[in-house]
Amino acid sequence: MSYEAFQNDLVDHPQHYQKHAIKLEPLDLCEELPFCLGNVMKYCFRYKDKGMPELDLKKALFYLDRQMGKTGQIFFLNQHSEKAGYVTGLYALKDNPFCKALLTNDLMELREVILNCLDDVLESSKDSDNEN
Repeated sequence: MSYEAFQNDLVDHPQHYQKHAIKLEPLDLCEELPFCLGNVMKYCFRYKDKGMPELDLKKALFYLDRQMGKTGQIFFLNQHSEKAGYVTGLYALKDNPFCKALLTNDLMELREVILNCLDDVLESSKDSDNEN
């Protein structure tokens, strides 16, 4: 390990804190969100792993549109939970593009991320069909 990597490790992920790191499952986060938004995140988290990515992303969009019908384009995280623990969970998962978009409080940003993923899935599916 280079000195620079060692220094970054000491700052970003010091070993003395790693043994106390919080493990978070998507369900822990989804349970703290309003029903529709929790379903959006559920389908976004699983779309690559359940074998039907197009369907999962379309379901995510369905629930996101329902959420936006209730709250509009803006969703303020800190106003929608008694615990607000899921905000910490989102920050812990901030490298996930869906969580990162949700942290912007702009549901249109989240919608755009889902649509981009759906485009990638459809393009990949088209490429697979052309190979066969």
